[in-house]
Amino acid sequence: MDEWLDKGDKLASIGSFVLALIALLMGKSLAIVLLLVALGLVIVALIFLLRRERNRVKERERFIAGAGFQVVQLDENQTFGLISNEPVFGFPSGRVWLGCVPFEILAQDGNVQIVRAEPGPNNAPQIIEIKVQLDRVKTVFFLINTGLGLKSWSGAKPGEGWDEKVVGRIQFEFQDDSTFVQELRLGHHLRDSNVGNQPWAVDQLRSEQAREVWLMPSQHYALDMLQVNFSKPRYLRRIWVSAQLETEQVQFPQILFQEKPIGPPFILIYGVTCWTVQ
Repeated sequence: MDEWLDKGDKLASIGSFVLALIALLMGKSLAIVLLLVALGLVIVALIFLLRRERNRVKERERFIAGAGFQVVQLDENQTFGLISNEPVFGFPSGRVWLGCVPFEILAQDGNVQIVRAEPGPNNAPQIIEIKVQLDRVKTVFFLINTGLGLKSWSGAKPGEGWDEKVVGRIQFEFQDDSTFVQELRLGHHLRDSNVGNQPWAVDQLRSEQAREVWLMPSQHYALDMLQVNFSKPRYLRRIWVSAQLETEQVQFPQILFQEKPIGPPFILIYGVTCWTVQ
């Protein structure tokens, strides 16, 4: 099919201009000439779109085949940080495929185990270490959301919400001691998990790196996937997740949510999977 698309692209380009030239030599009107040229350009554009869609299909087929996927175990033996148990009924658990990527979502006694990172007192960063130790990692996928990712609240001043603020960073450490940092900007790379039942929650994902992969319609609870690509395959030793709000304020404003005081946004990670190449 790719060979046919390549030939069709060239034939459409050459054919349209040849027909236009013949029409011009035969004394046809300029309108007919322009129509033939436009027709050729439309055919070229359609072939371009077909080729791009074909490439996307190949990419999905490669992912779905499962070759190269390595699930990172987010249990207490591999992850150093806070693992909280959240009772979420109807939540996917175990080995699941979300967004054409396999993940392992831990669950115990009806609770989903979530890696949770939130800023400490005076906005001190909380840093969580995730051990990986995998060679030739090209892409890392995260099931990630925030809690309390609010764009406003009762009594908030203009510009006081967290939308489009950096709420943390993910740092990748490689075998040669070099690092790569992915910022986590609310409303771009991650959003609040309550996307439908809370009008103040940040419910958009503006970055092409992130997309929704699961939604619980009855409770409006969402799971989103963040994709981080490296320029070349690397030996990935560990991942550091840092939760710290991008603000000059040391003391956070007093926020009341459902008449209860709450803190700044916190990061929730449900699963991590690496894609390795040969």
